[in-house]
Amino acid sequence: MALGGVRLAAAGQEGAGVVAPAEDQLRPPPPPPEQPPRSSPALIALLELAWQGLQDGRAWLGRRMPSALVWLVLTAPLWGLVLLLAVRRVVRARRRGGAVRGAGQAGRMRASAHEETVATPAAAPEAAAEPAPVLEFSRLDQLLLAADGAQPSLHETFVVLGAGAEVVAALREQAAQLFDGPRWSALAAQGQPEQLRQLRERWVAAVATERVVHWLAAQPSIAQPRLQVSRPGRLEAGDVVNLSLTQANGLGVTLQPEQRALLQRAQRALALVYARAGDAYGLFAAATGSEVAALGALPAGVADEGSTLSLPLLLHGMAALAHASAAGLIPGELGRELAAALQEHQRVVGKPVANEGSAVHALERTQGATVEGIGTFLAAVAGAAYSPAAVVMRLSKLAGERPDPGRQLALARLGDRVAAALRDASRGSGAALYANLGRVLGLELVRVHGAQMAEIERTAKTLAARQPLWGKEGRGTPAPELALLQLHRKLIDQQQRQAAAAQQLAWGILQQLAFTGKGGDNLGNAQRRLGYAIAGFGAELVRGCDLEVMSAAREVLGRGAPAGAAS
Repeated sequence: MALGGVRLAAAGQEGAGVVAPAEDQLRPPPPPPEQPPRSSPALIALLELAWQGLQDGRAWLGRRMPSALVWLVLTAPLWGLVLLLAVRRVVRARRRGGAVRGAGQAGRMRASAHEETVATPAAAPEAAAEPAPVLEFSRLDQLLLAADGAQPSLHETFVVLGAGAEVVAALREQAAQLFDGPRWSALAAQGQPEQLRQLRERWVAAVATERVVHWLAAQPSIAQPRLQVSRPGRLEAGDVVNLSLTQANGLGVTLQPEQRALLQRAQRALALVYARAGDAYGLFAAATGSEVAALGALPAGVADEGSTLSLPLLLHGMAALAHASAAGLIPGELGRELAAALQEHQRVVGKPVANEGSAVHALERTQGATVEGIGTFLAAVAGAAYSPAAVVMRLSKLAGERPDPGRQLALARLGDRVAAALRDASRGSGAALYANLGRVLGLELVRVHGAQMAEIERTAKTLAARQPLWGKEGRGTPAPELALLQLHRKLIDQQQRQAAAAQQLAWGILQQLAFTGKGGDNLGNAQRRLGYAIAGFGAELVRGCDLEVMSAAREVLGRGAPAGAAS
């Protein structure tokens, strides 16, 4: 009742708001408002000290703002350099990260491809070279590089003739006779290589003629009486070449039998030159075993780093190989396996490999032309889509075919000696093997020739500055010899990067061939396949190694080509 009376009273007085509703009386009272945490006196003192320091710093900066601005302006280059170094560091880190990721993917593919666990290759003495950037060729560059199955390009002719100062001067002389400035500029803009046929023919003939005449004038029976050799004028293909000897005052001379024999020999050589004018490879073929080579009409090799055809093969790859093979300068079977591997890569990937030149150069320098499997090895080194695991399995199969106990033992012994050398690429036989890889792949050749290029370029630029080819009319487009040198320098620099990268790839494949597992059959197979690969490249790859490696290689090579050699 009392409870009911209270409710009624509350209801009656609701309008006045004296008593709260009964439901609200049943709810718990609201919690008290949260009080802000009390800060300790030490924290408050620290904040006050920081605020005072900030105020003092603002006042100090306001008093010294002009000098601060001056200091900032003066040190701006330094901060720019620091920013540039930081950006380069980030870019290199990303590249290394991509390379590591790619290496990991390749390792997983190799592990699934064969059951052996391949040891991680030891680090090479030099850092892995970055891939060579894709070159951009102007229309003039494309004109100088244009070739077909029968005729090499102007640039290929340049390197076949020797890539020297005299070759540049001869091109300049012949271009001056055939073109003027506007005509050459128009030809460079149109890019029509067929119009350069006459220039190529006369250029080859002029270079060879100069060399034959120089040889004749240097003979003691000609040089001692100071006889002069009359040089032929503007000769076309098929013209009769007539040389004559005169006295220093221009009067005739009665020739002695020896002098007459030398003159006739030079005449025959020049007749052969003009019969093959325009095709440098054809001139080489005609000169093989003939008097042209003996008379010095052909270029000499570059130092001790290759034959006269090494540089064309290095810079032009399979195209140069095809031209040299068609001329009979190189055996037809050279590079068949490599060509098939590169064609397969083209069919699958849809674009050519990055560096076929080093692979072709290696075939010409070694015995790899006749040993099956080495072409696939070099295709992988050139950048074809062959994993190192595929190369390892192919060489393993070939090394085990047609077993001969004596040969298998010799291959295993060679592989064991080389595997020991591969563990340390910074000294002894390991350093020699690494350097030989670079030599076989053309790295030393391109370095030597790159150093020689500086003198050739200085000579050509000096001549162009003293006597412009076409005067003011030819300033729009570089003269042919200067354009050719610019292109040549570009190709030499690119090939140096590519050969260094090929050296790293080849070293890594050799490391994987040198699998040193738990022993037994796996170890024996690895030793035989590594010995097979080394023997396939021949003595060139073990030059300068220690006596044990040289002796083991001599034992294998003395037994003939390795098992699996192509017929």
